[in-house]
Amino acid sequence: GELEAAFAFQGGTHVLHETIQYLVERHDFENQWLAALGRSPVPTTLIWGLKDAVAVPEVAEYVWNNYLKNRTSAPATFHQLPDANHYLQVDHAEVVAQLIRDIHREKDAALVV
Repeated sequence: GELEAAFAFQGGTHVLHETIQYLVERHDFENQWLAALGRSPVPTTLIWGLKDAVAVPEVAEYVWNNYLKNRTSAPATFHQLPDANHYLQVDHAEVVAQLIRDIHREKDAALVV
């Protein structure tokens, strides 16, 4: 299927086992990364699937409530997709694409004003 093709792109399945290393890095740097996200001057949109069994919705809610919701360094938005799983960009590609288009449309409109 589509997901298998994405993993296989440019031989990705040969290094897929190495990607789990990010868990070690996350353990070591998670607090630093989240603090940087909270201070970032980059507008941020968090899109999360509510049926994600890998990174459960409570992860997104924690990040939103503690690092993005009230930050003053740049705007942030949070979208939760009720029927989406961990690979929401695959199983709900059109919805994710539309959210991205809307974000860029809003950004472009703000530049015109």
